[in-house]
Amino acid sequence: MKRFDLYYLFLLIILFYEAGLSGMPDNDCQKENLSFFRQDVTEKQLLFNGVVWRNLYPHVRGNQFLFTNDFIKGSVTIEGKRFPDLRLKYDIYNDQVLAINEKNIMIQLNREMVDSFSLDYNSRMYRFGKVENDSTESPRGFVNVLCDGPVSLVVKYRKEILLHAVENTYDLFSQIQKVYVRKEGVYHPVTFRRDLFKVFGDSKKEVKNYLRSKKIRISVKDPDTIVPVIQYYNNLISAR
Repeated sequence: MKRFDLYYLFLLIILFYEAGLSGMPDNDCQKENLSFFRQDVTEKQLLFNGVVWRNLYPHVRGNQFLFTNDFIKGSVTIEGKRFPDLRLKYDIYNDQVLAINEKNIMIQLNREMVDSFSLDYNSRMYRFGKVENDSTESPRGFVNVLCDGPVSLVVKYRKEILLHAVENTYDLFSQIQKVYVRKEGVYHPVTFRRDLFKVFGDSKKEVKNYLRSKKIRISVKDPDTIVPVIQYYNNLISAR
């Protein structure tokens, strides 16, 4: 893929612009405009510091994106700077965030620079953070943060390619999700209900009583059902 880097073009534009101003009397408005122009150029460089995206899987049925093949409204935070009102796709096969620039070119953002991002899909805001952990039990890359606190609940989405899955001829993208609970900096994979209760330790009995009293039924297949349990457990911790 060709590197999409307009640094030198922007630099030349700035130099020519400054040269044009050098022969003119000082003007606060001109200086303010130049400062704004520089900031805008710098921010666009920061956001679109990536490569032009190409579809490497045209013969695989389905697509590699989360939720939909269409662009989703969202925001990205890069090195602490938030960029709102973007059109995004989240490629969960390669764990990459894609954005459309002003020229309608799809850019694969620099994953190392992306701190977090959000997707506004079906009237719900999904917030993704990045996990940088070498543990074999931990998720890697971007995760959907369902509950954040002393104990957090996250979901890792990914897709794999099933060979000859369609009519014994065509390959197919298939989505997988994995639930994790983070406690004291350690990510615990949750495959069954018992995995969840192990995390609660000495508070397991209190949590079970809470579930019964509130008639809450939890399912690992539906991580949203686990959110009230994590919130309750965090309240228990805070009260101690």
